[in-house]
Amino acid sequence: MPRTLGLLAVLALPALTALSGCAMSEEKFTGKNAVLACETYEECGYLDAFGGSIEECESAVEALTEAWLSEAGCTYDPSAARKCLREYKDVDCDETTEESEESACDLVCGDPSAA
Repeated sequence: MPRTLGLLAVLALPALTALSGCAMSEEKFTGKNAVLACETYEECGYLDAFGGSIEECESAVEALTEAWLSEAGCTYDPSAARKCLREYKDVDCDETTEESEESACDLVCGDPSAA
């Protein structure tokens, strides 16, 4: 029995590695970004600025994100998009950030310093 579990673990590792490397599509990023952003806005008390309800907020943020990604010069980076979404879990509503502080979200359309 232990030998079977070891074999399963060895076989599962490549599958898990392949799944974790899947690129996030722009469409998937747009939807997830809207959900996470609006959850954050609700938690921090900014939901009124985006329509007042989660549904209205998600619709507005999704439309803004789609427009941003479709701008000329935007070279979508799926790796930066995944990192951007992970940053939402670290948001502190009471903490202000410096404008110069770089975010992975700034790199979703490519490196702005390369332009």
